[in-house]
This record gives sequence, structure tokens and C-alpha cells, in this order.
Amino acid sequence: MDLVPSTCWGTAARSTLTTQYEWKRIREMVYERAGQACEVCGNTREDLEWAGYSRRLHAHERYEYLDDHVQRLGRLICQCVACDEVTHFGRTSTLGPDYENRAIAQALRVNGWTKADFEDHLEEARLVWEERSEHAWKLDVTVLRNAGGRIQESRTCVSEQWGGEPREIIWVPGPRSPAEG
Repeated sequence: MDLVPSTCWGTAARSTLTTQYEWKRIREMVYERAGQACEVCGNTREDLEWAGYSRRLHAHERYEYLDDHVQRLGRLICQCVACDEVTHFGRTSTLGPDYENRAIAQALRVNGWTKADFEDHLEEARLVWEERSEHAWKLDVTVLRNAGGRIQESRTCVSEQWGGEPREIIWVPGPRSPAEG
């Protein structure tokens, strides 16, 4: 479970790219690298279509939280919508009991957990979330830049949905990608 700190809500790494096309191109690279299958459970687009999911695969942002309050995008993984509902269980639980129960069933199946195991894991994740939510985090998107993504010039991003304080965008300077010209 990746319970994103509340101070980071709505400012995902993809929001730092200059265009939606940039995210689509990078997302498709992630899907191809994973063979069009979930890297967590192995579900394919066809498996998810059969199960009735309308959205099938996601490029999920895996973050590292560093001691100097930098939320660094470590990598992007291909994740099915069922595993995404588990990963973002905090958000999923706001959608209603059907979504919540479906996410719990997926977590139990994939991890071989009991309901008690799930509840223990959720409590541990909640405690980490509470501590991380006490801080403002800079957002390091070096990995997107290294994948050829063009990053906004502004060096800040603000959630249009959630509002809140602007977040500083950082990346490690390096050679410009071919996409940046």
C-alpha cells in the first residue's frame, strides 16, 4: 500500500510534465516494458476486461521518501486497476464498500493474507502516512526527465483538484534528453 501523504495529494509526478502527450508516451513505454501485464499480480488487459473493469492498466508511480523531505519518483510500474485499488486503498475506501471489498479481496489473493494480515498491514501503512503527512515534500522527478519527459519550467506544481500549497519540483541536472532538443 502506498498511502500518499496528504501534503502530496493531487500533485503526482505526471503533473510536472509539459503535456498530456508526454505522460501518454512514458506510460506506453512502461506497459510495453511489462509485456502489457500487471507487475504485481500478472493480470493482463484481457483478464481485466473479462472481470468487468473499464480501466485496465496504470503506470503507477513508486516513490521513495528521503530524510530531507524529498518525495523521489523511484520508478514507474505497470499495475492493473485491481492492484491500483489496493495500492491507493485510502482513496479506494472513499468510493464505497463495493470498491473497498474488491480491493481487500485482491490484496488477500495476491499476498496470501488473511483479513487480519490485511488489517495489520493497513494499520502500519496508516501510521507511516500520518507521520509523512506532517511534512511538506519536494517532488524529485529525475526519472521522468531521464525517460525523455519534458518537465515544466515553473519548478512548482499545485493540485487543481485539491488546491493547497505549491510543491517544489526538482530533478538532478544532467544531459538534456533528445525530447528536450
